Amino acid sequence: MDIEEGIIPQVNGRALDFIPFLMVSHQGIRPSDVRPPFSGLCRVALSHFRNSCDREHAIFLTSAPTPWVSGSLTEDRIPRAIGAGALWVLPEGAQVGMLEFTGAGVSAMKELMEEKIEVMAQLGARMLTTTVNRNESIETATQRTRGELSLLHGTVVSVEAGINKLLRIAAEWVGAPPAEAHVEMSRDFIEATLNGRQIEGLVKLWQSGGISHRTLYENLQAGEVASPDRTFEQEREMIADEGGDMGATMLRLPIAS
Repeated sequence: MDIEEGIIPQVNGRALDFIPFLMVSHQGIRPSDVRPPFSGLCRVALSHFRNSCDREHAIFLTSAPTPWVSGSLTEDRIPRAIGAGALWVLPEGAQVGMLEFTGAGVSAMKELMEEKIEVMAQLGARMLTTTVNRNESIETATQRTRGELSLLHGTVVSVEAGINKLLRIAAEWVGAPPAEAHVEMSRDFIEATLNGRQIEGLVKLWQSGGISHRTLYENLQAGEVASPDRTFEQEREMIADEGGDMGATMLRLPIAS
């Protein structure tokens, strides 16, 4: 058997001394045996599905009433039909009744399924919920959800590290500076949108001279009202292009007492 000449992968004329492969998990970018973050939720979901199958089967077997007859019946006296138009002529001493489900087994299955639905909702919400109670501040909500969002935060950090490593590999491959290949993913998992009363308070504070135009705009950006990608100067230019004036217009805003 003839052995052909080996092919050595190269990058910019240099031999490739590593495998350009990346494995990302919520615990890092190193290949390791980690527990999937949704494994607990998946196990509860499978258990809920099994309960659903058992409940459907139990209802199928027990939901339809079944007639029964006891006594000494000859062949010609055995009932052949049932319903309003069917007449059963039974011998003296015979008994008849209907078998119907009366136990609590199916109800217990239903309660168990409802409990597992609540568990699944909690398992999913702890990692993905980012809402803020209307009566608590952003700082309080951040402290409250820090532990619940730790898994989501770890996942974002790992994905960001993985993307940056792949970008550096791609940059080196095409001859670009690897150090300049960098991205940052947002860690802002909590909704911090300002409501109408908060916006009104900021505008009133600005009108009274407590803060500057720029500080007002920065607060609107932090409150997810103004675009985070648009600078203060760009916003003023857009207002001017529309024929308005940022200072004059805002000074005439009516402030509710």
